[in-house]
Amino acid sequence: MDDRSRLETAWFCWAVPAFIGVGATIFHWLTGNPSCVVVGLLCVPLGVLLFIVGLAHAVTAKSGRRGLMILLLFSNFPLALACAWVGLRESFTVSVTVVNESDQTIDSALATFNGGAAKASAIPPKGSATLKVSTGTIERCEFTLSVATAGRTLQTTLGSYDSDDLIGGAERLRIPVTNEGFGKVTSLP
Repeated sequence: MDDRSRLETAWFCWAVPAFIGVGATIFHWLTGNPSCVVVGLLCVPLGVLLFIVGLAHAVTAKSGRRGLMILLLFSNFPLALACAWVGLRESFTVSVTVVNESDQTIDSALATFNGGAAKASAIPPKGSATLKVSTGTIERCEFTLSVATAGRTLQTTLGSYDSDDLIGGAERLRIPVTNEGFGKVTSLP
């Protein structure tokens, strides 16, 4: 095998886990699709195997670019850690969409979970705001929503969740606010 083939093989062994891992992380961040977590987890052993194969090809190359290729192969480890951190953080996040179905502006909305809180301000009539709340824990979490509108504050406890039930596909809730109070809470896909 010539140097070019060795370096191309090493590049392939670097690129496959890097692009699959980053792609799965971005797709999970955008969609919350739980299958992305599985893809990310499967990418780890695949990445280690390809690292070994790529390193074997890179160190036997005589080209001056082999040092760069070895550095690229090693760069997948911090990249994998960053993807895992983002994936775990997103997996422990609850998205709450507050929909203003009233005829008055919502001055503020505050969603709280044991591990975090998110706030939105000025939701116009017929408008909405999505709040992302990190649970930050694997314990049981109580979820509450407070909405201030027209000089009054509405508050509701929407339930409690075990954070480990949320792993891989955080809960997504749609909460309408009407002139009378809170409407029916629905789960979003």
